[in-house]
Amino acid sequence: MSETAARDWVGAGPLLDPGLDAEITSVLEELSNLLPELRFGPPVDYATSVAAAQTAGRELDRVIGALVPGPAHRLLLAARALHRTCQRLSHLQMTRSYVMNQILMRVLTRLEEAACSVSELVAVAPELICELGFDRAMISRVEGDVWYPELIYAIGDPGSAEDFNRADAAIPQRLLPGLYETELVLERRPILVTSVRDPAESRWGHPTLVEATGVRSYVAAPILSGGEVVGMLHGDRYGQRKDVDELDRDLLAVFGEAFRLGLSRAALNDRLVLAQEATRRASISLCNASDAVHRMPPVRVDRRPDEQPEGLLVRTGRRVTETPSLPDSLTSRELDVLKLLAEGRTNAAIARRLSITDHTVKQHVTHVMRKLGVRNRSEAVVRWFLSAEARDHAVVR
Repeated sequence: MSETAARDWVGAGPLLDPGLDAEITSVLEELSNLLPELRFGPPVDYATSVAAAQTAGRELDRVIGALVPGPAHRLLLAARALHRTCQRLSHLQMTRSYVMNQILMRVLTRLEEAACSVSELVAVAPELICELGFDRAMISRVEGDVWYPELIYAIGDPGSAEDFNRADAAIPQRLLPGLYETELVLERRPILVTSVRDPAESRWGHPTLVEATGVRSYVAAPILSGGEVVGMLHGDRYGQRKDVDELDRDLLAVFGEAFRLGLSRAALNDRLVLAQEATRRASISLCNASDAVHRMPPVRVDRRPDEQPEGLLVRTGRRVTETPSLPDSLTSRELDVLKLLAEGRTNAAIARRLSITDHTVKQHVTHVMRKLGVRNRSEAVVRWFLSAEARDHAVVR
């Protein structure tokens, strides 16, 4: 590899931002001034910075070990010991974060595989929260300014469940000023409560729940829908006799966001199931109606109350004539003209037949159409053929 390529080589880990790069460079330059035998390259990334810090640490240990014992010497040793302790604590926190992330991934997989209905998802949520490492978990709903605890799940301690049951008289709880959960709802963010029993603290938790459960600290996260808090998730480590911390709060917050997405999916699925059921019923009704079209119903006469329930019915009545008569306003001459029109004769032929002028025939035709309420000669002829007079005329002929 060429010298230029070697200088451009980037080690492991993220690159340093300008502020951190300047800070590390300043510390390494100061060490180089104090210990001329130390030479450091530019800390371009995480890996080279860690390597430089480890080299400088070893050299400092060597120099401190060679100093004459005394107060200054002991102070340097204590400072180095404190530094190592902070490093170990930081490493421990990083390890814990990694382990909790692995647990979170497993729990989120279970959440995704949970039954896709709102009621079943709500029922399983506290149990999944306990799988994150909490000993007790609770899911609540929020309606307006009232908090309604819905379900509590406790790990390995039947007494914990009894404690919650004894606190039942205190729910629902109004979200009053000073209540920790009021802060959660108003600011729509997770909370870490570590001073539940501190009399100097101006804020307070659910009075009866705190008293009955013996909780010292807990975390809570909102369940959001459309930017509004519709529920809350709670968790504590009471069974382990441990207080919760910021990492617990963040862990529950991530679960709460995933739960919100799962809840939205479950609500949509519930609506789809209802729509599917309604469609199924409609399909059955349509099939039944289709079958009824092709199935002849029994021939049965509806009987009046005064008729016998069995046997042949005999009914009598008068004949109903449906053939309408022509208006009485038509004169005999107009009827003659209409009859001849029905025979297909022209105005000239009608005039010769009736020994009248063509003009008189036109006047009679106009009067006939007006009295019949028709618009032309053809409609007048149709009226004639549908009339009782036409029927009687045909019988006579």
